[in-house]
Amino acid sequence: MKIDKHERTGWGFILEFYIIDDERRKRWGTRLYRKCEGILRKRGVKDIWLLTKPEAKPFWQSLGYMETGEMDKETGQETMEKHLETSESQSRF
Repeated sequence: MKIDKHERTGWGFILEFYIIDDERRKRWGTRLYRKCEGILRKRGVKDIWLLTKPEAKPFWQSLGYMETGEMDKETGQETMEKHLETSESQSRF
């Protein structure tokens, strides 16, 4: 993860996020993601974006990411994003 300084200035950016096949569906991805989100929140990030392959979209959607309809020209991957304030207020109820 990093704080983007080029494409979406000030946004968090999740990159190279991968759980090996044998460890999937054991909540490692969710735990790792929550740690990343917490660090980004502490650094003042209010929005996070990422690029994903179709097979990973359900995982990201389960964490509150929304499809943007944008495709990355270099990788052909879909762009998804999450607004942290909205997701935080929703999780309180």
